[in-house]
Amino acid sequence: MGTPAPKSLLALHPLLQRQLRRVGLNALNVRPTLEQFDQFLRRVDANYEEADQDRATVERILEISSRELRELNATLATERDRLQAVISGLGEGIIQANCDGCVVVFANAAAQRLLRQGEDLVGKVLFDVARFFVCTPTEVEIDQEMLHEALSVGEACVLDEVRVVRADGSDMPAVLSVQPMFADGMLQGALIVIRDATVSKQAEAQRRAREAAEQANRAKSEFLANISHELRTPLHAILSFARFGQREANGGEPADLLDYFNNIAESGKSLMSLLNDLLDLAKLEAGRMTFSFRDSDLSEIVWTALSEMEAAASERKVTLRFEEPDPPVVLPLYPVRFLQVVRNLLSNAIKFSPENAVVTVRALPIGEDILLEFCDQGMGIPPDELESVFDKFVQSSKTKSGAGGTGLGLAICREIVNAHQGRIWAENQAIGGASFRMLLPLVPAISADGERQIA
Repeated sequence: MGTPAPKSLLALHPLLQRQLRRVGLNALNVRPTLEQFDQFLRRVDANYEEADQDRATVERILEISSRELRELNATLATERDRLQAVISGLGEGIIQANCDGCVVVFANAAAQRLLRQGEDLVGKVLFDVARFFVCTPTEVEIDQEMLHEALSVGEACVLDEVRVVRADGSDMPAVLSVQPMFADGMLQGALIVIRDATVSKQAEAQRRAREAAEQANRAKSEFLANISHELRTPLHAILSFARFGQREANGGEPADLLDYFNNIAESGKSLMSLLNDLLDLAKLEAGRMTFSFRDSDLSEIVWTALSEMEAAASERKVTLRFEEPDPPVVLPLYPVRFLQVVRNLLSNAIKFSPENAVVTVRALPIGEDILLEFCDQGMGIPPDELESVFDKFVQSSKTKSGAGGTGLGLAICREIVNAHQGRIWAENQAIGGASFRMLLPLVPAISADGERQIA
C-alpha cells in the first residue's frame, strides 16, 4: 500500500471529489494513495486541457457570430435606408397612426405634401390635420370611432370615392387604403395610404369626353345617312310620278293621271311628316317649344287616339283594348303633344303586332303617379336595345326591315314625356311582346298660367 495523501485534500470541490471517485476513491473517509492521487491529477489536467479547447472553440464561434451579426446589422441598415428612400419617393401618402387617439407615428413626405402640412405630421392627431368623407349618395364623414370599428374586423379596406378636406379648407378627391396593424392579437393601429385621384379623374373625364365626341361624330354620320335616305325616298316617288304625269298630260287616261297625283300627294305627306318630326325634335332638344298645360282627363286622350287608330288596327286585324283607371284620372297635360305620344305608341304597337293580336293600353295609379302601359303581342325588343330604341333614327334590329318608320317617333315621345316631368321606358313581357311604359306625376310643378318653356 502506498503513502497516503494529505487528509486536507479530501475537503475539495465536488468536481474534484467526482474525479477522485473515478480513480477508485468512492468514500471520502478513505485516504488515497500517491498513485491514486497521481491519477487524479492527470485526470484533472486532461479536463483542463479539454476545457481550454472548448473555450477556444466557443471563442471562435462567438467571433464568427459577432462578425455575422455586424454584417447582418449592416445589411438591415442598407435595406432600411433603401425602404425609407422608396417610401419617401412614393407619390402616395403613407401614414401610420396608433389606436390611442389616432396619433400619427409615421408619415412620408408625400403625406405631408398631399395634406399640405408644412410641419412634421408625427405626433399630431390625424383627424386634426384632415377630414375624410366617403362619397356615397350622401357624404359620410369618417371619424375615429368609425375607423376603429372598421379596423377591428381585421381586414384591409379600400375606399375608391373619398373627399379629403385639408386643414386650410381645400379638398381633393382621393382613394383611401386602410390596413389594420396587430401585435399579439391586439389592434395597435392602422397603416393608411392616400392616393390623389385628381389626375385619374381628369383622365377619366377626358376619356369620357373623347368617347362622347366619337359617339357624336358617329351619330352625325348616321343622322346624315338616315335623313338622306328618308328624304330621297318620297322625293324620288314625287319626281317619278310627276314625270309619268308629264308624259301623259296630253293624251293620258284621267284615271291614270289621278293615280299619279294621289301618289305624289301621299309622298308629299310622308315628306312633310318627316320634316315636321325633325322640326319638333329640334325644338324640343333646343328648349324652344312651349307647353301649355291644363287639367286633362287621361282616359279622354287615350280614347281619342284609339279612335284615330281604329282603321289601322282593323286593317291588320288587331284588337285594341283599354283598361281605364277607376275613378278617372285628371292631371295637368299638354293635350296636343301628349296625344302625339299616345298616338305614336299605339301606332308602333299595331305596326309590330301579328294578325289577330291584342294591343292593350292600361292605366294604373301608383301613389302620386300614374303608370300608362302600351302592351303588344309582337316579337319584342332585344334586351340590349331597350334603351337605344329611344335614340334618333334608331329602330330595333327585329323591326328594321318590315314595318317601316323613320326612327324619330320614340325620340320625340321621350322628349315630350320628359317635358311632363315623367319618364318612359321599354320592357319585354314574360308572355311575349313589348311593353312601353310611362310614369307621370299626377301634380307636376307648372307655372300659374299653365305654360312652361322646355329647356
